[in-house]
Amino acid sequence: ILMIDDDEDFLVLMQQAILEQLPRAQVSLFSNGYDALVAIGANPPDLLILDLKMPKVDGLEICQRLKSNQRTKSLPILVVTAHPSTEKRTGRTSSSTWET
Repeated sequence: ILMIDDDEDFLVLMQQAILEQLPRAQVSLFSNGYDALVAIGANPPDLLILDLKMPKVDGLEICQRLKSNQRTKSLPILVVTAHPSTEKRTGRTSSSTWET
């Protein structure tokens, strides 16, 4: 599991919650999209959990890059965000990027 969020306290909280339920899980934490994309390119995770609004590379761009890449297009992505205009932003994306 790879998690991306610029709120490091939230990352630690989420990591603890995941490890309580899945104690053998490997959880990698990243505070920006650029570093996470490099890590995903080297070793794609089984699941990506990300925030939409982040420095360097935001969550929408990460999703678009991953879904347009043959190697990562089937990677499951869970978006967790406190961004107040999420509905407006997700409305601009293609259906291939956001699945329900």
